[in-house]
Formats: sequence, structure tokens, C-alpha cells
Amino acid sequence: MSTQTIGGFFRQFRKERGLSLEEACANTGCSPAALSRFERDQSDLSVANVTQLIGNLRLAAHDLLWFDASREDLLDISVYYAFLAGDTATLHTKAAAYTRTHPLKARWPLNGLVQLLFSVSQWPVTAPARQLSPQQEQQLQSILMPFPGWSYEVQTLTLAATLQFASHELMATITQQFIAYAESFTAATIGSSVITGTDYAHLLIHLLSHREFALADALLPVTRRYHQLRLDHRPVSPVVVYAINATPLIQFAQAAADWLRAPSPATTVAATRLIHQVHELGAQSLATYMQRMWAVIQPGVSSWHNPSLTPGVPIAFDPDNWQFNGSTLKAVRQYYHLSLAQTAVSWSAATQSRFENGLTQLGFNEARALAEALLLNPVIFYLDLYPLPVATLARMLANHTGPDRVANITAALADALETLPTQPQGYELLIKADLEARAIQLLQGEGLTPAALDQQIDRARVRHDALSGLYQLEHVQFSDLNTFLTITDVLGFPPDDMVNSWRWLFSHATFDLTKSQQATDLLTNMVITLAAHADVPHIRQLRHAVANLIHHPVWISYVATATLTEHLVALYMAPERAAVTWAALDRQRATMRQFACPSDPTGGWIGDENERVETTVRSVFDRWLQAHTD
Repeated sequence: MSTQTIGGFFRQFRKERGLSLEEACANTGCSPAALSRFERDQSDLSVANVTQLIGNLRLAAHDLLWFDASREDLLDISVYYAFLAGDTATLHTKAAAYTRTHPLKARWPLNGLVQLLFSVSQWPVTAPARQLSPQQEQQLQSILMPFPGWSYEVQTLTLAATLQFASHELMATITQQFIAYAESFTAATIGSSVITGTDYAHLLIHLLSHREFALADALLPVTRRYHQLRLDHRPVSPVVVYAINATPLIQFAQAAADWLRAPSPATTVAATRLIHQVHELGAQSLATYMQRMWAVIQPGVSSWHNPSLTPGVPIAFDPDNWQFNGSTLKAVRQYYHLSLAQTAVSWSAATQSRFENGLTQLGFNEARALAEALLLNPVIFYLDLYPLPVATLARMLANHTGPDRVANITAALADALETLPTQPQGYELLIKADLEARAIQLLQGEGLTPAALDQQIDRARVRHDALSGLYQLEHVQFSDLNTFLTITDVLGFPPDDMVNSWRWLFSHATFDLTKSQQATDLLTNMVITLAAHADVPHIRQLRHAVANLIHHPVWISYVATATLTEHLVALYMAPERAAVTWAALDRQRATMRQFACPSDPTGGWIGDENERVETTVRSVFDRWLQAHTD
């Protein structure tokens, strides 16, 4: 874990972009001296100054989130992963680091909540004698009311870790709220939902283990409908990814419910088969959690009552105004039942009040500290600072409303390209190719043929610009990888270009590629293309990189790509075992169809890489194998 400060991170990033203090400060309203003090953690900068500064540095939200992921003193998603894995050593280490930097004081009651989560996360789930106290239940009930800031780091962890020790009253309250929340969405509005199917599955699993059959029976059909709406949502968005990742747990909860209604060898196999499928995909922490909870569900847990639990009063949030501003942060403070003094981190309650009422602004470090103190995912703050390129194109497209959709898209692209920076060197070409690739996606959605597409945007030139921009970056940042991945997803590259670009990334990345899911996705795209051409020399060159791929411990939409890539390499590196490898690929294809395929698979779906392999690789491999056997 890194001990680098945010100021030190900015300084390193600026130098790696090849910018002087003066160049970084151009048109920001910030002097070079002020930036130098900020980089040395001697002073803060206004959010407005940092917004302009980030634009000059071409520092994206992805880079800031990668920096935060290197900190060990945060309640981040790694805590949830460690809980699922039953990794008490990691939980203990994270808890100790959090306590060192967030001491338990009455002024900051949320620190006590976090420490409670760390503590309960380490309780054995097979310890039925343990119960939450009425005071703990009251606090947990208040943070499990649906709100736009719902996150895996806080609410999902709370559901997964604490409800095993909760009363009937707490589970009933949350179930009623979840049912009402799910029923408020339609196919037209589901894209704005924030509670995931994973949350519903955790709640169901606890209801079943406590034999809360009436609550589970009420929640199950609502969960199925809500989950299917999210899985079928188009265009594809994070909502769909989260839905795919939730499917194994939802199906496991359904299988457990079926077993409880009618215990038999068949219903037992249905539940254990799901665990085996998740294990075979490679999501080991998720499989471990499912196995652990299956061992709890079968004997059951005694229910208990907390008659003193008082239902919480929902706080009104404006989902269309969910951004880092005073009114949103005021609503979050009220959601957690905090006073102004309990929210102000290093400033007065009066300053906090002025901020909430739009009468003053916080500095950049102060704003980060406030988001952290309110247990908010920092993306709410970072995306306001630096919107992603796709947002820039979408904003420009909103200005063009003529009847010719193709003309609107090309005009919006021209407007977006006018906003590009002229430095750092190479970055302009890369981000230009990114914008053009996103416009190509939109044009493809309009049904343009490849020839018609090239008349609008020359795809060969876009590929050339992307590679040229990448090769001019001596220091490839995490956001640069994300940009290049988008381009390759849309356009693809010839084998030589793919392998050479990977080598450049590997030798010039400022971060560890082996810990990046985006690098795994990029390598998967490369290997599928190489396998479809029986390009064994290039596959052989990439096999060591494939061997070091990250295997996401929980999310199947991620880990399935790494497992698929390993199978494809094994096909060509160990052809004598081809029958065994194809059998594994066939099982994975069936599993991903079961977990990820939407109601209408037309146009492709997340997780359909196995389908691509079946249609593009199998016949090519058979011919290659026949030629080498002869």
C-alpha cells in the first residue's frame, strides 16, 4: 500500500505528463508557487483551481480512484471482498490502519460505525449466540434506508456482514423498504436505480437462514423482477454490469429457498452446483462466501426480537441533483443523523452551514475529507471535477437536435474535438481517437455499413492516431489505459499492433498492470483476436502476461475474461489437451449464458465473449490442429 500524499501524487503526475509548474497552472487562476505548496502538502487549493489544473494535467477520475485504492486506511471495497473471502487477517489489518487515522471520538460518530462494521465482519457466521445490540440496530437501520449514495463499501458490506446477527424487526424493516424501492422502478427508469441485486441477494440469504419465510416469500418475486429489469437495461451501463455480477447470488438465494421448501437431492444439487460454477469461473471469494452461507442456511439460525427498534424517517433526495454540492451533502448529513459540528472535519459548524447553503466553497483537500467523513464514494466528487470524454460528446450531442441523426453525431464530434488540449504530447491524439471511437459506436447504432462509416470517420486513421498517441506517452497513466481500451473495443487492431501496444503498456505504465482489470480486458480482446487467426507466435509471446492476469475474486463479469483468456492460450500451447479445454470453454459459455444473457441478446451482451470464441475460434483451431497433426 502507498503512503504517498495527494499533493505528492499531483506532483508525480505533473512531472510524468512532462509539464512545468507554469504550464500546469496556465489559465487556472493558480500561481506556480501556490501549486508547489499544494504539491508539498503545505496548503490547499480551491476546487475551482483544481478543476482547471486537472484539465491541464489531463488527470482523470480513474487516476484519482487508482490513487485512493492504494490507501490502506479507507473503508473501501476491498473490505467487502475480504469479508466474502472470510479473510480475517486482511480485515484486521484494514481495521487497524483505519483506527490509526480515524480515531474514535464522539464528534465523529461515523468512525464508530465503521469500526463496528470492521468488528462484525470478523464475527464467525456460525456463532448464533451473538446478537447486535438495540443501539447498534438503530444505527444500522438508519444507514440502510435507500438513498442515491448507496455503495458496496458501506451499505452492501453492512447488509452482508451484520444482518446475520440482526433481529426480526430490523430485517422486516429493511425488507419492506427494499420491496417499496424495487417496485418504484419501471423499464424506463431502472437506469437510475442504485441498490444492486447483490444487496437483495444478501438480504434474502439472511432471511432464509433465519427462517423468515414470510419476508423471503414477499421479497423473492420482487427481486426477480427488479434484477431482470437491470439485466435488460439498454444501453449497456454500469447498472447492467452490476446486475450480471449479482446473478449468481440471486440464483443461489432462489435455490436455497427451493431447498428449504422441499429438501431433496435435486434441490441440494441445484444449490451446490451454483457454488461449483462460480468456483470454476474463478471467483473464489464469492464461491467461499456461498459455501459458508450454505453451511449456515441448512441448519438455520434462531430468530430474535428487538421491540425497541424505531423505524427511520426517509430523507428526501433529488436524484437529478446528486453531485458534490452543499444541498446534496446536507441531505447526506441528515441521512446519517449528524449535526453540523459532527460533520465539519477541520472547520467550524458555521463554515459547514455556509457550505451547505451555497454561501462558501471548500478547498480541494477539505472537499475530499468531507466526502470521506460522510462515507461517500469519492467518484461523486471526482467526476464533477473531470467529466469523462463520453460525457463531453454527450453534452455536445445534446446541442444538435436536427432530424438527421448522423449529421448530429458528426457535428457533435467536431464540437468535442475543439475542446481537446494541445499537450501533453501524445495525449491529444489518444483522446481524439477516443472521442472518434465513441462517435463510431453511435454511428454503428444508426445502422451505417462499414463503408458508410469510413466516409464519416476514417477508422484506419483513428487506429493510427491511437497508436501514435500511445507511443508518444513515456508515462502511461491508468486513465490512458482506459482510453486505449475503449478504442480497441470499438475498432480492434491487427495482431502486430496489438502485441506491440501491449509491450509499450507493460514497459511504460506508471501502475501495476497485473492489478488492473482493464489490462485483463485488453489482453482478453487481444488473445481472442489472435486465437481467431491461429496466430500461435503472438499467443506464445503473450502467454507469460496471461499467466499473471488478475483474477477478480468476486465479480463474474471480470473474472470470466481472465479464465477465458487462459483457456484460449491453453488451446494453442497444449493442443494435446484440446478436448479437455473445449469442454471447460463449453461449460463457461453455458454458465455465462445462465448468469449474464439478457431477455433479448440481439446486438451482443456483456459476457458474450464465449459466444464469440465459439463462432470465430473453434473452426479455425480445428483446421490449425488438423494441419499440425498431419
